[in-house]
Amino acid sequence: MKEKKKCLKCNLLIDEDAEFCPFCGTNQKEEAIKLEKTQLSNVEIIDNEASKDKKKRFSLTMFEEQTLKLPLGKQLILFFIGWLGITAITFILTLITNGVNPYFAISRNGQAILNFGIYTMLFGIFALVLYNNFEVIIKKFKSPNTYLYGLIFGILLIVLSSLIGNIFSLIGRAANVDVSDNVNEANVNAIVKMYPFASLLVFGILGPIVEECTYRLGLFTVLRNKNRVLAYVLTTLIFALIHFDWNFITNFNINKFYNELLALPSYLFAGFFLSYTYERKGIGASMLAHIVNNVFTILLTIITFNFYVN
Repeated sequence: MKEKKKCLKCNLLIDEDAEFCPFCGTNQKEEAIKLEKTQLSNVEIIDNEASKDKKKRFSLTMFEEQTLKLPLGKQLILFFIGWLGITAITFILTLITNGVNPYFAISRNGQAILNFGIYTMLFGIFALVLYNNFEVIIKKFKSPNTYLYGLIFGILLIVLSSLIGNIFSLIGRAANVDVSDNVNEANVNAIVKMYPFASLLVFGILGPIVEECTYRLGLFTVLRNKNRVLAYVLTTLIFALIHFDWNFITNFNINKFYNELLALPSYLFAGFFLSYTYERKGIGASMLAHIVNNVFTILLTIITFNFYVN
């Protein structure tokens, strides 16, 4: 009895030495050549996809939009909660504090607790808003590259923003301006010296997360879906201006005004750079880069303060 084999086309059993299938008429040699070519082609496709994946694994310059896809309503909620929420929570907490002890409200301790309360409450509100999106956001933190990008872009942010700040400080000194920390930096530094560990947690970690949810997940994503240039311009500008002290309007001090202007370019750069990081490398990378920048600044303040005190 002759050995049997399966037809390469119809898979029915035929004689081992048969050149043509008696059922479908397929030439077995030609079909074997076709199958071999198909297999080689599939191998090449797999290899090409693998090589593409390798290229995607780590690249600082590769452009691939990474903006998180959230419902439009939720993006707007994130922005308005973060943008107006600080004012609303500050107003409510100030009323409560004034009712209990008005002198404490204007003290440095009162200001510290007020700031800690604002960012902690905003973090809790954002956690509730994004509750149904946790899985998508957490997924961004599962890749080791996210942490690598966050560290690298965070270091770049520290170096470049410091360089810009120093350049404009030199310009200010050349123009005989009494250069010092702007109001935002001065207030944060004073609180850090009093409450270093709480500042590290709130200003170093919670604050960046809140701001990235507000200005990257919220404002930038909304505008990016409409116009990329507009997204960069408005997000950068608004991010910088929230760090600008507007009290000089009611209590005008020309030197304070100049100091705010000299600090503005650093914030403009930070707003642009973090938006770039978010768009290209995702929300995980922009959050981590922001955290790296803030934690470094706070640790530097703590170390410097303890050095001079001791």
